[in-house]
Amino acid sequence: MAGFLMSYNFTDFIAAKTARTSYRFSTSTGGRYRTRWFWRDCHVLDISLEGIRLGGASRLREGQKLQIALPVIGRLDATVRWIEGDEAGCSFSSALDPVLLDAYVLSVSSNRQQ
Repeated sequence: MAGFLMSYNFTDFIAAKTARTSYRFSTSTGGRYRTRWFWRDCHVLDISLEGIRLGGASRLREGQKLQIALPVIGRLDATVRWIEGDEAGCSFSSALDPVLLDAYVLSVSSNRQQ
């Protein structure tokens, strides 16, 4: 699996120097979230095995539970950890499967090149 990760352009990685335990992949794709009944559009700014940063999420509040829907990955349960302007940092209830994250990143990368 390590050889597979080496095929990525490492400028797409955002190395975390704080308490983070996994790399974040910078993206600029669409997604959706809901806190109860209504789905809202958002932008996926970056994603890791443990969490996601969403843009267009000004309606969210710190500590709020939500569900996030992403192409390739599907639906994920998460909690809002911080809000800054219209961006929200969320942690997933359980870590993503690395294979799903790889598939998502490859899908996003191939969409950028088209």
